[in-house]
Amino acid sequence: MISPLLQFAPEDAPALLELSESIGWPHEIGDWQTTLAASQVFGHRGSDGKILSSSSIYQFGPTLAALAVVLVREEFRRQGLARAAVARCLDQVPGIPQMLVATPFGQPLYESLGFKIAEQIVRLIAAQGTSLPIRGKIKAMTNADLPRVFELDRAIYQADRSQVLRPRWAQAEGAAMLSDGSGYAWKIPQRGGLVLGPVVATSSQDAARLVAHLTAGFPGRIKIEVPERHTELMRILTGAGFVVDSSRPLMLRNVEKLPGRREMLFGLASLGFC
Repeated sequence: MISPLLQFAPEDAPALLELSESIGWPHEIGDWQTTLAASQVFGHRGSDGKILSSSSIYQFGPTLAALAVVLVREEFRRQGLARAAVARCLDQVPGIPQMLVATPFGQPLYESLGFKIAEQIVRLIAAQGTSLPIRGKIKAMTNADLPRVFELDRAIYQADRSQVLRPRWAQAEGAAMLSDGSGYAWKIPQRGGLVLGPVVATSSQDAARLVAHLTAGFPGRIKIEVPERHTELMRILTGAGFVVDSSRPLMLRNVEKLPGRREMLFGLASLGFC
């Protein structure tokens, strides 16, 4: 038996982690804690208490929202659970521009709801570290730099996303900022590897310098999600140990294109809240 649609709470993080693990998603408990702290999460439970589906909606004021973590346990797919959970999320942000990064499984659903592809997000992976040289002056980022981070993020998104950046910052095990304050990057631990993001800069060379600083000496798996427009950064990264793993569409609804200085975004903070 499947429960009616319900909203999940912070104490549901372990059960949501079990859901994402059941379909092979590499989430950590901190990812779900961030999601539950910064968004509304809806879904279904089974009679055994296990969570069967999820969908979350982040609202960044009146100008932007992000749909994320639309998951359905494999044996319960094609029963309308994803559509119901997504519809409940979209009901929370009527008329507001919405964005998401789609999986192949979810893309037909999103298209049926009016989402359209804006660009591709390219996943690059370095399986055994990277050979990027460290160049230029870069400083370790601290809590005192958060106001500057929020300022740069507002310039990119034209919205206040501090509600997601604060808990994401708490997950970071290291961060770097360009000496002139024009860019920064964070690294998040994930299953023994690293996820890089956000990566913000005014040039591919500066973005690569930030990546080099954060990955120096790390011998394991490194992942970064790069908007397709940044061909020069991808050229630099693939010359230093990264390979293109996959690409997914960034899709929009209620807006033709996102405002702001999108050219400064070299690495997404998360495929969830983009």
